[in-house]
Amino acid sequence: MIGNFDRAALAAERRYPEHLVPQLVIALGKPVETIVLTEVGPDGSTAYWRDDQDVHYVPKRRLEDVVVPDFRHRGG
Repeated sequence: MIGNFDRAALAAERRYPEHLVPQLVIALGKPVETIVLTEVGPDGSTAYWRDDQDVHYVPKRRLEDVVVPDFRHRGG
């Protein structure tokens, strides 16, 4: 699901009534490009990049870096 899009432009293009405001877009289909998921590097950047063969690299944070541990069962 995509949340970063021009809501007004989509609503105008689809001719939605004024009381309907799009909140999310779902992208369906198979990409025509090669996408490689990588781990975020030491600098913490999540910027996408492409190599010389036009492969699209998408850095992702590790699960351990984004999930808050459950502190309920810890002593102390």
